[in-house]
Amino acid sequence: MLSFHQRSKEFHFPWAFPPLNEQECKNYINRCQNENFEGLLICHLTDRKIIGVANFSQIFYRAFQNAYLGNYVDVDFAGQGLMLEGVHLAID
Repeated sequence: MLSFHQRSKEFHFPWAFPPLNEQECKNYINRCQNENFEGLLICHLTDRKIIGVANFSQIFYRAFQNAYLGNYVDVDFAGQGLMLEGVHLAID
């Protein structure tokens, strides 16, 4: 995961700031343990490579079910429509 984040750093700037080192990854994983945050890896079906990340944050439950969605793609997979498909699957 770190290699794709580092490789895609300039591609995402200034819109996304994925974890770029081991400590930031640990912080992200800890954040995923919160009930109001869900982080999902989007993987390619054939080779299982990580192609992107979808994050659901500020998740509200009960009558007002709502969340914010953020996502970013590995620069090597950008423009192929794979992330769009992955985000659709994440929402379902």
